[in-house]
Amino acid sequence: MIKIKEIKSSSKIKEYYCDDCGNKIKFELYTNHHCVYCNKDLCIDCAGEVEDNGDYTYLYCKDCLDATKECRDKLLKLENEEEKIYIEIEKIIKKRKEERLQHGRK
Repeated sequence: MIKIKEIKSSSKIKEYYCDDCGNKIKFELYTNHHCVYCNKDLCIDCAGEVEDNGDYTYLYCKDCLDATKECRDKLLKLENEEEKIYIEIEKIIKKRKEERLQHGRK
């Protein structure tokens, strides 16, 4: 004997809400929804800074940005110094190539 049994199923979905304002987070705007430093879930309006590198979006909450400002300023200064050093390296290599060419070497 065959009996047909009706099965009712329910699906559960996760919905994310901003830890600062309580609004539902819309993922079509960006791929990430939490602060890189403290992992707080954030909507785009409450994110203090959004950094998009093409493949991934990084969010930072305003509290963490304020707390880490001095350290981030130091990192920026070091990044600028690093860029200057790479430019200096390029100049040295270019000069050496020119000197070798003058002496008939590659």
